[in-house]
Formats: sequence, structure tokens, C-alpha cells
Amino acid sequence: MQTESRIWSVDLDTQWNGAGLPKIVIEKEISSGGERRARTALSRAELPAQGWFDLDEPVVLLTHREPKPWGAEVWFTGIEKRGICRVENGMRQSLSLPAYLALQAMEGSTIATPPLLKILDPFADRSRGSLYIEVHEKKWETYIVTGIDSSLYPDGKGELLFGFSKNKLAEFGGDQQKFKSALLAEVRRYEVYRRALDGECGEQSPAAIAEAAAQAESSWQRVQSYFNMLKVGLGDVVQVPPFTPHSLQAGVCVVEFQTPVYERLILAFNQKVLTQGHWDSEKAVESASFGTPDVSLPEPQTGWQQIVSFPEFDVERCRLDSSAAVSVQPSKSNGHRVLFVISGNVEVHFAGGVRSMKVMQGQAVLLPATAVLNGISLGNAGTAAAGCLLV
Repeated sequence: MQTESRIWSVDLDTQWNGAGLPKIVIEKEISSGGERRARTALSRAELPAQGWFDLDEPVVLLTHREPKPWGAEVWFTGIEKRGICRVENGMRQSLSLPAYLALQAMEGSTIATPPLLKILDPFADRSRGSLYIEVHEKKWETYIVTGIDSSLYPDGKGELLFGFSKNKLAEFGGDQQKFKSALLAEVRRYEVYRRALDGECGEQSPAAIAEAAAQAESSWQRVQSYFNMLKVGLGDVVQVPPFTPHSLQAGVCVVEFQTPVYERLILAFNQKVLTQGHWDSEKAVESASFGTPDVSLPEPQTGWQQIVSFPEFDVERCRLDSSAAVSVQPSKSNGHRVLFVISGNVEVHFAGGVRSMKVMQGQAVLLPATAVLNGISLGNAGTAAAGCLLV
């Protein structure tokens, strides 16, 4: 069997600007039968010592845990200066995700980047477990609820601050500009108390700090009154389009898919913001939309069910009973696909069904575009029903 071999260099930082990634050398072989494998090193001289990666084999996405003041983010496809996710193949070989994606690309072509996938895991503490109230101008997000703390929500219904309150708007006679002006004024008042509590206003007496804490609590409640508090249950799916103010609340764990772009406007936060020295309140309030998308969806079903259709990607979910099997179709962009197992265990069959790998609950795998085209199917690897997401 004849093999075509190519060696070239790639500067990864030109693709992911600011992530601090190196230049790498890639060697790729493609057999006359279509099998593809590749390896990478920092220099041509180091290539012979490196292991080969089968490019038509799904790979497990290894996680990076990023601590947050409200809890933690668990990244599966993150590529930035704060953390670089990795992949692992069936031979337990590990490689950085950007290097692996570069191996998948052709020489001189654009490197395909999968949508961002992460878990948001807030503290079960109302005083410090809620995320920023924020607005995105470009980014689309999807939340799939996977955990609700029973001590905070005995009825099993968690909360997501989502969009503006229609009842509050009615208090202003439906005048959106008056509503936004009043909200911004309240946010400004709260920010004064917040910065005092965060020690940004010089040394203060215990009595002054106690007074600021009391004023901050009541002011924060008034800020929240301008927003809709959406009730969510396990398995619920919420689309968050650009310009929708939102804040996941304490004790509600979600899987999040989003477009691979980092941008946000922080409208307000009931803790000290550590990633930037200011809020973006005025711009966030000004750009925020009054529209609230519909969040109702049918019950999960056997077979693929589209739950989100964004301009950049779709998200599908599937319920796999003990004997069920489904095939994975190419994405609308014919790019790589990401599979996340919500519950149970799933068997991924690839290479025409000849090979397989097991994916456990809470794991994610990247399905290379060529592997999908060659044929991938999913089966239940256990006795209980399994649930998975595909983007």
C-alpha cells in the first residue's frame, strides 16, 4: 500500500492569537486506502521520536478546570492563555487540542475550531454562587441543565436570571428608555456599596462596612427586580442569543455550548470582579434587548432531536434506550462534531463499525469530520437509558 507523506510548519498562535501557543512541525501520512495519521514536534529533528495519531479515530476531550469567584468552569474545548485543553486517543496518547486540530487540517488551510463546550458549576450559596449579569454582542450560548442543588431548590426547579421583567417594565408604562435609565441608576448605586465592601474605597470602620453590606443587599434585590427569573428543571435547554441579559443562579449546574469567541459586557455582579477593573454597565444596559426567546421544548426522544439552531452551529440531543442505535450525520459546515454524554454510557462505533470506544457520563469526545463521513454510530453501553448531546 502506497503512502503519501508531507512535512510542514504551523504557527499556532496565528490561529489563536494571544494564547501563547508555539510553532510546531507536522508530518502527515495518507495511504492509498485513505487511512490518515500524523505526528507533531517542536522541530523536524524531534519528529521521529513522536507517536502517530490516527486522524480518523474519535478522541476524548480532557478537561481544564478554571476557578471562578462563583464556582468553576470545566472546559472541554478551551484554547486561550488561561488554559489549553487536551485530547487523548485510544492508545492513551495525549496532545494539546490546538496541535490536534492542526494535524487534522491540510497544509496551508484554515484550522477548523469546534464550538466551545464547558460545564458551569456554581457554588450552592446564594451570596456567592450566581454568575455575572452579562450581555453578549456576538456570542451565542446554549445551556442544558444537568444539576440542581436540592437544598436551595427543594421543588427541583432552579433559577436563571434571563431577560428583562415585563412586570417591571409595566411600572414605567412600557417606556423602555425610562426603564433602562432607572436600572442603570440602581446599578450605579449598588456599585458604590460593592466597591466599599471590596476594599476599594480606603480603610473603613466596622460600622461603615456593616452599613454598606446592609445597603448593598437591599440595592442588589432592587437591581434583580428589573430582570425575569426563569425557572428551570433537569434537562431543560435554554438558548441565550446576543443582547439577552442573563445570569445563571447559585446551585444550578449546566453544560454550555457557545460560539468560539470571548466577549462579554458585565452589567453588574454581587461580588468583586477579578478579571477586569470595571463593569460595562452603561454599554450593557444600552445594548440589551427586551425580547425573551421561547424556552419550551418537547420531551427527549429516541433519535436525534434538534434543540438549538444558531447561525454558527446546531445542537442536537438524543435518548438511547438499551437497544437503541443512531448514526451521526455530518454537521452543516462539514466540520468536526463534539459529543457529550449527559447520562448513562454510550458506545461509539467508527471505521465502518469495525472499531469502537466507550464514553462515560460527563465525558466529551471530538468526532473528526472524516470519521463522521466514514460512518459513526452510537449505541447504549449499559442497561439504563443514556442521554447525549451533539454539536
